Amino acid sequence: MIDSDEYAWWRAALDGCIGPIVETEPMSGCYRFRRGAGWEPVAIWWELGFLHVMIGQERVSGDVVNSVWLACAKHPVSEEDYWHRFQTGRWPSDPPDDVPPQPVSNTDELPGPGHNSGDPDSFATMRAELEGDIAEARAYFARNPVRSKTDADKCENWRRRIYDAAKALDERRKAEKKPHQDAADAVDAQYFPVIRSAQEFSGRNGPLDKMGQGFIAAEQARLRKEAEERARAEHAACVAEAEAERKRLEEERAAKLRDDPVAALTEPEPALPDPADIPPPVVEAPKVMIGTGSTRRGAQSAQHTATINDPAKLAAHLVAQRHPDLMECLQKIANAAARSRARTTLPGVTMSWETGRAA
Repeated sequence: MIDSDEYAWWRAALDGCIGPIVETEPMSGCYRFRRGAGWEPVAIWWELGFLHVMIGQERVSGDVVNSVWLACAKHPVSEEDYWHRFQTGRWPSDPPDDVPPQPVSNTDELPGPGHNSGDPDSFATMRAELEGDIAEARAYFARNPVRSKTDADKCENWRRRIYDAAKALDERRKAEKKPHQDAADAVDAQYFPVIRSAQEFSGRNGPLDKMGQGFIAAEQARLRKEAEERARAEHAACVAEAEAERKRLEEERAAKLRDDPVAALTEPEPALPDPADIPPPVVEAPKVMIGTGSTRRGAQSAQHTATINDPAKLAAHLVAQRHPDLMECLQKIANAAARSRARTTLPGVTMSWETGRAA
């Protein structure tokens, strides 16, 4: 156990209080520094008046000592973690590297002849290793909740390893897909110009459609005019018939009052038809079909649109209803502001960096 005052600077650094770092004055203790993709253990101590610096089992001297010291000074480790790494080649916070591959289920497609499934870079192998790593991490942390810095470091390192493996698998997917995508793009480039040209010519509001719809509109106008003329004539005939009947009843009433006033005044008056009660004609839009067989179709329905005259009033109405489309749009705008380097604030919005909490 290290207990000499020679290690006071290192012990303070372990507690989070890193003192002044002077290039030519390495401080005794246990450290680590990054070399390549991993962290190497570093031991620094004085013995018999000589400074000793070890990177693992490699002794360093000369100007390299100062470079190593500057690289590791801000990364002190405990004596226990140092010896664990020195003896096992792994830090306590490293995720295990002996993750068993996940077995392939019976429903999965097995590799056929020539698949070379034993290749460490094959999809089957990468999938088995990645799924095995996920299963092992899930089981490990179910048994060992994160309670210490070492546990948290292991959790983060494991997360990063799985994330990097997934990224590598995605890059492989893109590489394998590229020739197929290129071939599909080539087919699209060959066919789409002809298809789109034909669709534009024959589709809605295209030249042929406009001619057909133009005929439908003209024919509807002609048929409607004829129907309105017939309806007006029928309405006029009904009005004339009602007026004639009213006149006949009035004449009969007048004659009875003259010839037999007592009877006329004691009998109920006859109901007189009122020509104004006859409703005006209502003519429905005539239906005009063009085409033959199953291709027959009529006039297109109008494509209605809205004009926003008061955006603030509309927005207030939708906000009061918490309209999902508007709320999603507002959340997107607020998230963009929260992620901006300018740290823009918005009224009615609390940013995660204001509360010290990240989503």
